[in-house]
Amino acid sequence: MQNWLKAIFLVLSLSIAGCKAPPLPPEAKEADIQENSLWKAGAPIYASEDYQRYKESYRQAKNRLIKERGKFVWFRKYEPVQLALRNVLDEGTRLLEKVEKEKETKSSQITSQLTSCKKRINSIKKLSLITPEGKAARFFLMRAELMLHEVELMQQKGDLIAAEEKLKDIPTYIKDAESLIASPLERYGDEDVIKIWKKWVDEAISESRKKGTVAIIVSKLDRTLTVYKKGRLLGTYSIGLSRNGLSDKLHAGDYATPEGKYQIIKKLPKSKFYKAFLINYPNQEDIEKFNLAKKKGLVPAGVSIGGLIEIHGGGNDSLTDGCISLENKDMDRIFDLAVVGTPVIIVGALGNSDKLSLMRDGF
Repeated sequence: MQNWLKAIFLVLSLSIAGCKAPPLPPEAKEADIQENSLWKAGAPIYASEDYQRYKESYRQAKNRLIKERGKFVWFRKYEPVQLALRNVLDEGTRLLEKVEKEKETKSSQITSQLTSCKKRINSIKKLSLITPEGKAARFFLMRAELMLHEVELMQQKGDLIAAEEKLKDIPTYIKDAESLIASPLERYGDEDVIKIWKKWVDEAISESRKKGTVAIIVSKLDRTLTVYKKGRLLGTYSIGLSRNGLSDKLHAGDYATPEGKYQIIKKLPKSKFYKAFLINYPNQEDIEKFNLAKKKGLVPAGVSIGGLIEIHGGGNDSLTDGCISLENKDMDRIFDLAVVGTPVIIVGALGNSDKLSLMRDGF
């Protein structure tokens, strides 16, 4: 009897020893690798809800695997678990594609905003070079450019969320810069004002053609003085203005250069600034404008309208108090051409000015 039991025990032992546990589905390891890849790709950030659903599917499949492994080797069946893991892998593949697409879209949006900011900064930077508040404006533009560089670095590293957040702060600095230069340049975006300037210039050139006389045209925005004779262009020269030269003069001490239709009333072969033409500022229109501004409280108490506005030598890089300055050699060229009575038209800008186009784009 004992021998019989020993024989049965021996058979069972051999059977058990020869029964190996079924191998784990390879999808289990693949799923672990995929879950880690999704986390690194930023799925919790770029597709949060889908990622949570994926995590739940993955958790359930993993629990089923653990439960199956806990069974006696004879009773383990991995086929249903394998199917569940394959479904998880398919879900993860779709999720990864969605994440990459979302990141691509976000990166494209960031690039577009960067391009827009850079274009805006370049436009304002050019305008800042011709405005009295340009230096202060460029300080804000510099801050904006530094932040743009930080955003670009974040984008290159794939830190798109941080790049997006940083990008939100940049328009504030651009607007600060823009507000500093907007006030003196606002008129340059007004089509009605531009039409008036163009009309003055066209009339002066037409009169020069009809009478065979000289006409002088000053464009403040372009920093040019142009001479016509008999309606034909004789030459264009660079000029200097005061620190507030782009503004229309209103009163003494405002450092602005007047705009309007003037005449030379005196030629000065010797002056503090080499040679000079004195023009008839203030004319009647200037006086009326000054009186109206005074009634509105726009002129400080006790301040006069001012005068003694000249076109003079001394260099086109000199800062004047409201006059128009030329290089001495250029002053020599035009001094003998002009006479007392020669019209001098001073406008903010010419109708076809490149800078005027920039102004329209900017404002």
